[in-house]
Amino acid sequence: LESDPRYKVVVPSYQVLENAISNNKYLLTRITEARASLRQKLEGKVVMFGWTAAGAYDYYPTPLFSQCPGVVIQGVAVNTILTEHFWYRAPKRLGALLTLGMGAAVTVIVAFFSSYRALIATLLLAISYLAINAFVLFDYADLIVPAAGAMTACAVVWGILTLYRYIFESTERARITARFSGYVDPAIVNMLIEDPDKVRFDGEVREMTVVFTDLAGFTTISEKLQERTVPLLNDYMGRMMPIIRRNRGTWNKFLGDGIMFFYNAPRDNPNHARDAVLTVLQMQDELEDFNKSLFAQQLPKVAMRAGIVTGSMIAGDAGSISAEDQTNMASDYTVLGDNVNLSARLESANKALGSRVLMTERTVELMGNDILVRPMAKLQVVGKTQGVMTFEPLCLIDKATEQQKKLAEHSKRVVEAFVAGNFKECEQAARAMQDELGSSKFTQIYIEQSREYLLAPPEGEFDGTIILESK
Repeated sequence: LESDPRYKVVVPSYQVLENAISNNKYLLTRITEARASLRQKLEGKVVMFGWTAAGAYDYYPTPLFSQCPGVVIQGVAVNTILTEHFWYRAPKRLGALLTLGMGAAVTVIVAFFSSYRALIATLLLAISYLAINAFVLFDYADLIVPAAGAMTACAVVWGILTLYRYIFESTERARITARFSGYVDPAIVNMLIEDPDKVRFDGEVREMTVVFTDLAGFTTISEKLQERTVPLLNDYMGRMMPIIRRNRGTWNKFLGDGIMFFYNAPRDNPNHARDAVLTVLQMQDELEDFNKSLFAQQLPKVAMRAGIVTGSMIAGDAGSISAEDQTNMASDYTVLGDNVNLSARLESANKALGSRVLMTERTVELMGNDILVRPMAKLQVVGKTQGVMTFEPLCLIDKATEQQKKLAEHSKRVVEAFVAGNFKECEQAARAMQDELGSSKFTQIYIEQSREYLLAPPEGEFDGTIILESK
């Protein structure tokens, strides 16, 4: 505008320059040639001018760069127009279908895989989706497909289903444990739930300790009480089962008023012999309180007999197991073998010797040196062809009374003399034991056996075996 103070300076200067060029033929020729050369270089091309200097303000953020020159952004737009290399947004329904599909895929993964494997599979699925979206759909197909919905579906579905699965499995585990712990020892139930692959049910030979117990005198009570016997028996079992489990024993079955349990299966227990002996001693102590409750009900006292054997046995499922007909399957995780039968026989042999507990020499070897025991006899029980040395555990040594110590000493003299074939000395030791501690089935059987052998010495080599004729 002429009113602008710069008009008198800028416009006249431009006019002077224009006049100078038009009056200078040489300069005019040079400019014309330069324009022709420039036209030849730029013809058919798009030329854009812009700032790229760091101090300029023509910079804008983009998805790839935090600060990008505006002319570069315009260049990309022009290039897209000229090459017709446009990006296309996928239909909204495609994004919704992909989100539903990813959610369904994660649902299947969580349903058929363990939690750890489901997490790995879900991550692989998400990474695969992002890779296909970026390198195939976007780079090659110029298609913008939503990714946030699919990724959110993966995370949310996996999280919700995993949480639900954890809650459901915890509840189911508690239900199964509560339901079957009354029929199967909780140790077996828990081990099967925690790691079923580690539990062998097909039969495994291992050294174990098995115990049979029985109540002497309970038949008299059951005849008197009839159906009222069941609550009383439940009281007895309820007192004994915690002791067995506290000492890492595996309950196998109830045998009327008896109990069968074992150690070192299904879980390993290197102290199985000691735990078995301590269990029986603690059960004897608990029986005293049980007898007090019987006395309060004006019922006779009962005594508990036990047989403890340590040796090789077969642990595993026994019963009807058929893959073809699972409806008729019935099995029991138990122990089998000669040593199991021997334990039952020793429990019964207590009646002949007047003892409460009989155990084998191998049990004594493994149980430790802090339990007071007394030798009982080398017994050949019914069904066996060879005798086994038996002992009776009395108590922990530090809790032993003087009478218990004397009982152990006298028993040792009697048994050693008899096994050595010194029948006269055995009879004298048995009578000395009677004089100090009173008469018992133990002293009577050794006095009778010694007298018989004094009248009719044994033929051949004598090993001190006492043969029992009845169970």
